[in-house]
Amino acid sequence: MTTTESLPRKQFVRQCIFCGADGVTKEHVYPRWMRNYLPNDLRTDHQVSLKTQELHTGTNQHTHYEQPGAMNKTGALRSRKLEVVCQSCNGGWMSMLQSEAKRPLEQMIHGRFGYRTLKAQASIASWACMFTTIHERGHVPTATVNFHQRQKFMAAKLPPPGWLVWIGRSSDSLASAHFGFHRGFGISKVLSPDIPMDTQLTFAQMGRLCLLTFSTIKEPHGMLRDQLLQVTAGHAGFRPVWPPSERPIFEDPVPFPEISAEIAGTLIADLSKVIMQFIDL
Repeated sequence: MTTTESLPRKQFVRQCIFCGADGVTKEHVYPRWMRNYLPNDLRTDHQVSLKTQELHTGTNQHTHYEQPGAMNKTGALRSRKLEVVCQSCNGGWMSMLQSEAKRPLEQMIHGRFGYRTLKAQASIASWACMFTTIHERGHVPTATVNFHQRQKFMAAKLPPPGWLVWIGRSSDSLASAHFGFHRGFGISKVLSPDIPMDTQLTFAQMGRLCLLTFSTIKEPHGMLRDQLLQVTAGHAGFRPVWPPSERPIFEDPVPFPEISAEIAGTLIADLSKVIMQFIDL
């Protein structure tokens, strides 16, 4: 007699999010060398921002809510792994990006925001793009970076069009708050948890380093990008590294102002408002 238990299970082969190859390995969201600078109780909130339209009146409504994901579970999340990339990518070009970005990232984690060449800015931005792309897969419903963008990133080893990256120096209060989030933005005629996201904001804090990324797959994105850069320019502390600045960033004579949890929260709220205004139904 054949039972359900005796039937062979169908094997689902996961594909690499970058190259599309069958078979994936577990990849650390945070690299091993960074774990000593991260707290055990590090958490990331996965958030959703939807713009919906009331069918009878045509009035636009904005809805925000949080959803559980792999990056806000119990346990030491600084050593959390996700099965999303293949061994070839993980041990090849991704490892190269990790190596190139390690030195400037480690300096900023310790609070040393020194001279940043265009090459260093590109290394930091590329690492931030890779981190965000893997990090958001901890909650697939709020993931926004599509396969086309991921392949562009893999080919160029630079953030694809539609990306912005900022860095900043965290204050003591923010460094102890273990503050982080990933927010996906989408539009819909009805309020539903199954709406695909097309725009994202990710904030991560590592020691003294604050990292903020934005990306969108919507076209055109030039006006939105320029507006977001204007908003961050009005908040002391955050400075863009992508697109890179032709004027290198110095520690002296103008140091990075410290970013408190209040400053970070206000900027995130202001950026979210701008993004929602640019989302059209």
